[in-house]
Amino acid sequence: PLVLAGNDRTQARRLQRLALQGQLRRIYPGIYTDDLVQPLEAIVRRELFALCSQVAPGAVISHRSALDGGRPTTAGNVFLTGANRRDFSLPGVTLRIAQGAGPLDGDIRVPTFAGDTFISSQARALLENLAASRGDPAERRTLGTAGVEAWLDRLISRDVSSAVNQIRDTAREIAKPLGLEPQFQQLDAIIGAL
Repeated sequence: PLVLAGNDRTQARRLQRLALQGQLRRIYPGIYTDDLVQPLEAIVRRELFALCSQVAPGAVISHRSALDGGRPTTAGNVFLTGANRRDFSLPGVTLRIAQGAGPLDGDIRVPTFAGDTFISSQARALLENLAASRGDPAERRTLGTAGVEAWLDRLISRDVSSAVNQIRDTAREIAKPLGLEPQFQQLDAIIGAL
């Protein structure tokens, strides 16, 4: 479990002392764990949603990370969207925040003991993944057209309740506020073709 200092300076100093005495381990400034056995990387992955709510409050787990259920990439990247572009390094994981809209009504709220974390809705994540990005395909922020097509193909193959049409309708509504109208046109064409 995580131990948080919060905004209490007295608590922060107490936790620092406990870490120096070997009773806690520091994960990030103001965030510790009392698990002295497991590797910090394993703890970070297990407590990722709680850590996101503390390290990047108001940000949304987005892009490829949203479609992967918040799991880090092979290199340990988790992609978020928030008020400011920034990266946060945690043991074994880097939170990479792109500037953009915070949580929307349809985004998924994940309550944790440390605060709420949000994950892009499927419609939002599909739009985000059609935006251009550079770099190694396994580590870039977006899955691209081929990745979105593969994801939709898997969904359509087991779709019994027209979820794809609901995703398209939601994507149509949120594309303009997100500034992703060209991506909606592309998504609409992909869904039509599939």
